[in-house]
Amino acid sequence: MGVSAQADSCTVDPFPKCLDRCVRPGLCNKCCQGMGYPRGQCSVLTCFCCNYRE
Repeated sequence: MGVSAQADSCTVDPFPKCLDRCVRPGLCNKCCQGMGYPRGQCSVLTCFCCNYRE
């Protein structure tokens, strides 16, 4: 099975602006939206910004 295009779209690491945003729910998403991305997604305490809406 291949990886979806959506999963590949959440690769923007907005370091250091969104550092430590995965400690509380919603902070990563708000940080990424503040930078102009549609949404944010956490992966092992690292916030990644996505180029698509889920």
